[in-house]
Amino acid sequence: MTSSSHPKVALLQEAIASALSGDKQAARELLEHVTIAHPENELAWLWLASVSVTPQETIRCWRRVYKINPHQEQALSGLKRLLLQEGINAARQNHKEEARELLLELVHLDALNEVAWLWLATLAKDVEEATRYTARVLQINPNNERAIAWMEKLRPAMAAPARTIPDPALSAHLNTQSSSGWNCPLCEHETICAFSRCPHCQAIVSLTSLDEILNNKDVNVSLVREAVHRLEKQAEIGQAEYQTLFNLGLGYLNLNRLDDGAKYLRRASELKLKDARLKAQVENLLELVCESAAAAAQDVTAATNTESPLSEMPPTTLNEGSGGYTILVVDDSPTIRKLVTMTLEKYGHHVLSATNGLDALNKLKEVVPDLILSDINMPHMDGYQLCKMIRGNSITRSVPVIMLSGKDGIFDKLRGRMVGATAYITKPFEIDSLLQLIDMHCQQSQGV
Repeated sequence: MTSSSHPKVALLQEAIASALSGDKQAARELLEHVTIAHPENELAWLWLASVSVTPQETIRCWRRVYKINPHQEQALSGLKRLLLQEGINAARQNHKEEARELLLELVHLDALNEVAWLWLATLAKDVEEATRYTARVLQINPNNERAIAWMEKLRPAMAAPARTIPDPALSAHLNTQSSSGWNCPLCEHETICAFSRCPHCQAIVSLTSLDEILNNKDVNVSLVREAVHRLEKQAEIGQAEYQTLFNLGLGYLNLNRLDDGAKYLRRASELKLKDARLKAQVENLLELVCESAAAAAQDVTAATNTESPLSEMPPTTLNEGSGGYTILVVDDSPTIRKLVTMTLEKYGHHVLSATNGLDALNKLKEVVPDLILSDINMPHMDGYQLCKMIRGNSITRSVPVIMLSGKDGIFDKLRGRMVGATAYITKPFEIDSLLQLIDMHCQQSQGV
């Protein structure tokens, strides 16, 4: 108790408790004190970022974490995302110098960010700079149509005697017809370059991540519904083209109508049988969509057959009489949560789910499960931090915790043991192995 670090730890713990309880203002004040007194405290800056109220405050925190630990993936990812977002916002508001500074900082961190380089080209002070930034985009992606069109406009100016092109001239080029721009395939909003998320309707228009589409809470449902209605009319006129069917599939996925999304994506892939890469991508997505839909149906069935809702259970009551154990699954991937839930419920277990460590702690206030199955890499609070807090609570400290990760490193296993993890299983895993671990550790914890 004489350690000089104890006041710092106590203050940080109080700040975290305030954040978890939803009192962000108190958490911010406490965390500001911690970061002033201990400016190298990485965890304090991470928590301060999570309770910041403005993008500028969050960027400041992410920058500090990155300076302390350049390998902190959560800080680096968050910083890059916000630098792009705020850089584009500043450019649209005609705050060109601010936009340039933010975007230049981004490409220093992420030299392969095409979107950032394209925006820098639009903000260039002269032809030479605009050409250099556009050429960088084409080095990253030689097929970027926006950069190709932009370079064609710049070549005549480069061939002429050196002179400075005023910004209005550059802006005029960017406001040319849609042949050199990009239109959202759903709401048809035009922007200067392609985005995976439309800045107007907020729909995800790329198949790179099903999780991102299914978990997109920002989508403008009204605009996407209008787009789907328009596309359905187009599909009814004669034989539907590939792009119309593909866009319909994307639209329905953004509306969380998985069955309809799967139907149109399958029809689209059948029109491009020679494109093996596209077919494999779409078929893989369709498989995940179907599994997610089945899991959702399983959830509905389980809820219908439950005599009393979980919220009515006392905090320490377990799901007795179900023939299995009560298991809390913690993972930031909706697909993983649904698939694991569907599988475990098939074998008679009662499953609760949480989207991250903070959500899991809230769930643990309501019910104490027989076992916790937690992913390691999650935003805001990773599996190690969650496990440490579970072990520090007198009510949950004896609950078995199985860590779930995509890695198979001895360091991860040792770190998991250090914070009190009961066992460790690597993705992808055999369901029999997981079920055996669950049975073994639940029986041990209950003295069976």
